[in-house]
Amino acid sequence: MKDVLLHAPDKAAMVAEMEAVFPQIIVNDDAGRFSGFSADMLPLRELGAECMTIVRVSPEVAAQLALLTSVQVLAEVEAYGDILTELDKDAAKAAIYDRVHDQTPQTITGIDGEPDTIVTPERLIGAFA
Repeated sequence: MKDVLLHAPDKAAMVAEMEAVFPQIIVNDDAGRFSGFSADMLPLRELGAECMTIVRVSPEVAAQLALLTSVQVLAEVEAYGDILTELDKDAAKAAIYDRVHDQTPQTITGIDGEPDTIVTPERLIGAFA
């Protein structure tokens, strides 16, 4: 199995292409809107029209994903591999990742309404169990 970090500059274009090429892996919600892939997938990170996720797929599906025009493979590793190390080998791809996945420290407001804690998001958008 492969873990593939995907970036789509235009989520709507990605969904349209996936529905045409891989309708078997598209999952829609009750209202018929795209909600994910039937492959193992981490929640989407979104910034405007862009989105990014990590999917765990067979090597054959990983090769097919790389052929899509609506997505860019930012990194690909064997399942449970160090995807960030692979990502960081290409500064341009790492810059896309860091732009879409905001890692700016966030102030969390307590129940009393006062700023309580500063939380810095992890660099990795998630991991498979």
